[in-house]
Amino acid sequence: MPAVVRLVQRLGGAAGTALLAAVAAAAGFHGAFLWSVGLTLVALLPCLALPARKNLS
Repeated sequence: MPAVVRLVQRLGGAAGTALLAAVAAAAGFHGAFLWSVGLTLVALLPCLALPARKNLS
């Protein structure tokens, strides 16, 4: 299972980099920065919905 997680992380990173490069080519670096901030905020929403981790120690 960890191999699948690493694969998805690498594919997601490559896809995100390609998307931001395309936005930078079309709208400039200011547009790419705004897109990166927006995508980060969208990714943050599901993270906030995760339950708190219990301390096992």
